[in-house]
Amino acid sequence: MEIVMRELMLGNKAVARGMYEAGCKVISSYPGTPSTEITEEAAKYDEIYCEWAPNEKVALEAAHGATLGGVRAACAMKHVGLNVAADPLFTISYQGLNAGLVICVADDPGMHSSQNEQDSRHYAFAAKVPMLEPADSEESRLFVKEAYEISEKYNTPVFIKMCTRVAHSQSVVCPEERVEPAQVPYVKDPTKVMMTKNSRDAHVRVEQRTLDLIQYAETSGINRIEECAEGSLVNGKKIGVITSSTSYQYTKEVFGDKVSVLKLGMVYPLPEKLIKDFAQGKDEIYVIEELDPIIENHCKQLGIQVHGKDTFPICGEFSQNLIKKCMGMEEPEYTTIDAQIPGRPPVMCAGCPHRGIFYILHKKKIMVYGDIGCYTLGAVAPLNAMDLNVCMGASCSGLHGFNKAMGEAGESNSVGVIGDSTFMHSGMTGITDISYNMSNSTVIILDNSITGMTGHQQNPTTGKNLRGEPAGKVDLEALCRALGFNRVRVVDPYDLAAVETAVTEELAAKELQKAEFRALQAQINPHFLYNSLSVINWMAIRSNQREISKVTLSLSMFYRTALSKGQDMVTVDNCIQNIKAYLDIQLVMHDNDFQVIWDIDPEVKGDIVPKLLLQPVVENALEHGLDMKEEGEKILKLFFVKDGEDVLLAVEDNGPGMEQEEADKLVTYKASGYGLKNVNDRMQLLYGMEYGIKVFSQIDQGTRVEMRIPREKADEEAVAAGEFSAKKFLQEPEEDTEDTTGMKGGKSEEKK
Repeated sequence: MEIVMRELMLGNKAVARGMYEAGCKVISSYPGTPSTEITEEAAKYDEIYCEWAPNEKVALEAAHGATLGGVRAACAMKHVGLNVAADPLFTISYQGLNAGLVICVADDPGMHSSQNEQDSRHYAFAAKVPMLEPADSEESRLFVKEAYEISEKYNTPVFIKMCTRVAHSQSVVCPEERVEPAQVPYVKDPTKVMMTKNSRDAHVRVEQRTLDLIQYAETSGINRIEECAEGSLVNGKKIGVITSSTSYQYTKEVFGDKVSVLKLGMVYPLPEKLIKDFAQGKDEIYVIEELDPIIENHCKQLGIQVHGKDTFPICGEFSQNLIKKCMGMEEPEYTTIDAQIPGRPPVMCAGCPHRGIFYILHKKKIMVYGDIGCYTLGAVAPLNAMDLNVCMGASCSGLHGFNKAMGEAGESNSVGVIGDSTFMHSGMTGITDISYNMSNSTVIILDNSITGMTGHQQNPTTGKNLRGEPAGKVDLEALCRALGFNRVRVVDPYDLAAVETAVTEELAAKELQKAEFRALQAQINPHFLYNSLSVINWMAIRSNQREISKVTLSLSMFYRTALSKGQDMVTVDNCIQNIKAYLDIQLVMHDNDFQVIWDIDPEVKGDIVPKLLLQPVVENALEHGLDMKEEGEKILKLFFVKDGEDVLLAVEDNGPGMEQEEADKLVTYKASGYGLKNVNDRMQLLYGMEYGIKVFSQIDQGTRVEMRIPREKADEEAVAAGEFSAKKFLQEPEEDTEDTTGMKGGKSEEKK
């Protein structure tokens, strides 16, 4: 038999002990003060598999998956992490489990290490998930064990709600032996697929479960009444206090046994009859609870008049002296110092690699969209570099929105700053938004290869797991490239000159132009394919086999030359073949009612040009030129000739023409398909604003569209391989953009 002595434990350590004793087998969490020690302490037990997940959503999903596998599981997070985990939480509440699941959430009244002061009890009400709230370390241990019993009896996850003072205070715990339930076999259950009827039926079960849990709250003893000493009065009145968690401790220290106390251990669902019975015979009822009036509102819904937020503040932590002050009681004497003492906010550690980055950003007066982590200290003196932060990952997606609003003025003077762990948590989706929706945004990943602010935990980029053992490692540079970033630059943050150069160059880079070029190429309207196939079908009906063969071969040639093995640039000869195939099909579609005249200079056939440059122009000439001509011969002329240092490509039709003023607008009109504006934009993105399309037109004379492109010959090997690039105009920086000479722990990575 195991003999265990009583022990002084942190609340978080006691939670871990309760998980161990209850036979928990799997814990998946994301570190966040004040919850971090729960998982770290649990990892000291060999019987429990523990891991740091990339974020709280993943942690809850992994823990839930373990329960489906038949073992008791848990996850832990801080209050803002529950926002991230909310998506699976609500559905898991409906779906149920196969073994017990405990979700530990630690609130932070007073915001000692958090960006807000939200009250997690709202999630219990919204998701209809029972929540237990211990008031000391021993209750933390016992409530966890009770939570597993509730979870399995009522087929529901159960919250254990901690707060900073309970999590980080020590009190006596009486450890017990571990009792490990047998693993529950997995059985396929179609009702666990949450859709339509299954979800509706599940909601009915959840509502009934809540009613059953109210009865548990009434009778189980987890909520208890402590009557005052006989004849005890406060301010001449018989007082009753309804409270929970640390507020219970403060209440007992302030009033002793002078007031009756209803100490709530389960804060969702709340009892009804128990509260009504407690209120009987009391002159006044006070609800003492930190943050929102959850218990107070419940009492008022029951028709009980209580004092709550009319007496106690809704913001911040409570204390013994605050309760005395609010109740009009005498406060203990204390001494104040009138001298003006300078504030001493926390600062980054001596030698921290983040310091250099923020020094340069402040020096250059750059707008810095920050994130959540120790680098948030870049906002305070002496660095004073960070403009704002919101939540995990917002530096990336928020910067994208900022630059969409500000345009080039924002893009050239703003950066997002995010740590390696935070990037894996929520930054990946943010930079995906940047690459997918194309803002010219610069993101700096501060990679110190650890999760710093919560106490140096491992993360997916460090190559070690929670216990410090070798694990899989995410390559940040490769990941960013895979998410669509072509400029990925690694800089040693201790080399301030290199940092300043990198920041200056990346903010000046016009990476968006290349992204737009690739996107413009992708806008080819598929209607031509559909029309061509329609023609083939029509001809098949008429059984004209030779014409069908001709159109099919032309269509094959068109797409072969259009796709050009995925190359962006092609030879003029390839361009001619593409247009010829296109016109062969159009001649069949038009019953050969127009004539094509070619003017080709053999010397330019080997020059390279952007692919699919002429097809939209030829299509416009047919649709808006020749097709509109009602009388006379229809003629289309195409020119591929040398003009000094340029190649001149031109398309001329003898259609009805237009006023020159109207023709000038064609290159600025944004059509729904792949019109002249897109062609003009492509050319200017590639070659500069001095190049592009010129349109000349006269009424009853026709229209001529000209394009000039700087001459560049493709070498023979490229011609043979079909591989070309506009080397002169899309050249990447020649210098090596990666510097891996810095310390691993001091590496900073700039993603653009």
